[in-house]
Amino acid sequence: MIYIFLIICLIFDYIYPLFIPSFFNNLNLFYPMFTLTYLVFLYKKINNKKYYKLIIISGILYDLLFSYLLLFHTVLFVFYYKILKKLDKFIELNIFIKIIILILFILI
Repeated sequence: MIYIFLIICLIFDYIYPLFIPSFFNNLNLFYPMFTLTYLVFLYKKINNKKYYKLIIISGILYDLLFSYLLLFHTVLFVFYYKILKKLDKFIELNIFIKIIILILFILI
């Protein structure tokens, strides 16, 4: 079920720019990255090994479909995972904190 939602998020990431174009002079800073949103909100819902595999699979698929830079988003998603893990030690990750973290991740 988790992988089906990942595929749906990747499809949404692919379809969204077709309906709302962004040109070089009209860049949208808060471009909704559905895959990144899914990964942030899935943190702590499944065990760490399965989540780590999901990050690697989603990073490779995202690289192959959108950026053509092999392993760039994989490394970026693992970096985001490390940040989430560190933040989880210090503060409780509720929905409000996850939204703030997600906005910061999208800006990065």
